[in-house]
Amino acid sequence: MISVCRSAPMFSPPAWNVHEETIADVDQTTNLSETWNKAFSVLVGHSHPSVLVMVEAFQADLAPFKQLIELDAR
Repeated sequence: MISVCRSAPMFSPPAWNVHEETIADVDQTTNLSETWNKAFSVLVGHSHPSVLVMVEAFQADLAPFKQLIELDAR
C-alpha cells in the first residue's frame, strides 16, 4: 500500500496566480528576462532558428540601443 502525504504549497496561490492580470490585460510577470524572451521570439519569428537567423535577430535587437548610446555620447 502506498501512502501519500499532502504538504502545504511552497508558494500560496495569490503569489503565482495571474488570473486578475490576465483579465486586466497587464503584464503577467515581473521577470524582465521573460518579457525580453517573448519579444525576441516574436522578432525571430519561429522557435528553432538557424545560427544566421539568430545573429541577425541579435543585431536587429541591439541596433536601437546602439543608436541611443551614440546619441548620448555626443
